[in-house]
Amino acid sequence: MKLKLFLLSLSFLFLAAFSAHAAAMKQIQYFVGQETVLRNPGDQIDMPFTVFIGEIQPLIKSAEVEIRGVATNQVTPNPTLQVSIDDPTFAQARAKTFVLDSVQRTDPFKIRYDATSYLASVINEGGNWSFTLNLKLDGAAASLLSAKIRLTYTFLPKFLTSGQLDSSTYDTQVPEGAGYNAIMWKGQLPATSRVLFQFATSNDPNGPWNFLGPDGLPTSYYEPSGPDIPIRISPAYHNNMRYFRYRIILKPSNTGLASPRVDDVIINWSP
Repeated sequence: MKLKLFLLSLSFLFLAAFSAHAAAMKQIQYFVGQETVLRNPGDQIDMPFTVFIGEIQPLIKSAEVEIRGVATNQVTPNPTLQVSIDDPTFAQARAKTFVLDSVQRTDPFKIRYDATSYLASVINEGGNWSFTLNLKLDGAAASLLSAKIRLTYTFLPKFLTSGQLDSSTYDTQVPEGAGYNAIMWKGQLPATSRVLFQFATSNDPNGPWNFLGPDGLPTSYYEPSGPDIPIRISPAYHNNMRYFRYRIILKPSNTGLASPRVDDVIINWSP
């Protein structure tokens, strides 16, 4: 089975050309989380996620979280979904309440939550930044919940020496564990830049997570020779595990002025 993770992207879309002295603007999109089971009225869902900013002196201009799902089993009129970030009690001003469409018995919904103010107050340099998206249902259940975030920011046009991002946890839904075959990525690889991977598996959605390279060591890396070229995952360290995560390490060109762009990551596995 080939599992293509469209939302697991480090899609670096340049929105403005840059010179050695001018600020540039970039938009990136990250997967936040997904729920594979029905969540009931009153349930709170906390989705931890990490974003990676690979440039110097970022300034967040826009941060939008898109939340999708299907409302069902309505128990009160005008069911709602509370949304916040790093706010498990929904007590901060950034917490918002959205009314879910309740015209039909089962209704798909899409919500856009503006997190610009909060993320702009937190992200002040390049690197990994970790957050938790907080959701709470009231008056209806929801299935197929998923979320992604789009960030737009300006930066000085020179990249960090390297950066890494750990994906969210993915469930193969194979109770006895899956067989993991290969990793492949899509995007662009400028001359002398590098894209490295490590892979981690577990039979518990909470880990522990040991990110390993092809020889089973935390100091080694899978390095496909370019985009659209799969590289085999060493089965001895990962097969028969239900859950997986991966780590991407991005290394810019020798000049520091060009970075690889990873649009999609594809994990090939067998039940």
